[in-house]
Amino acid sequence: MTTRSDEDAARTLCSHMVPGPYPFESVLVLDDHLGPTDWLVRCSRCGAPCLLEMLDMAGSLRLYRTRLPEAGAVQGLIRDLERGSCDIRRAGEQARHFSLSSRALDRLILLDPGKQTLVRLLSMDPELRIPGASWRELDCDGQWIRMLTATPG
Repeated sequence: MTTRSDEDAARTLCSHMVPGPYPFESVLVLDDHLGPTDWLVRCSRCGAPCLLEMLDMAGSLRLYRTRLPEAGAVQGLIRDLERGSCDIRRAGEQARHFSLSSRALDRLILLDPGKQTLVRLLSMDPELRIPGASWRELDCDGQWIRMLTATPG
């Protein structure tokens, strides 16, 4: 039986994800533009997986949505991508399915990849409509970073 606190814990970001040097290890970069844009990482301390999806960028800063993938899905994606396919679109479709099947979390993460630093965790205001689209479909002009860091996170 799942308790309310178990359900809440399953919807939140790992407690080790705190500002400072990256508290995670890279598992797999799913998309890249001058650095990771869609990125599967795992906590360096407890091994909890987290999918980071870029929402915005400004200078050296990148803002990511966070998602919680299922452990079995992580291993399946890695196995399938390592195996490869003759269909050049398959890897992209698998990564997209992986993202869509991962549970959206209640935090955004602001990173400085050049310094390998987690700059800030930001709580998501339930009334703020954070885009769910790929970074490739967004402006990525710093507007989200400016708006969300103008107030305490």
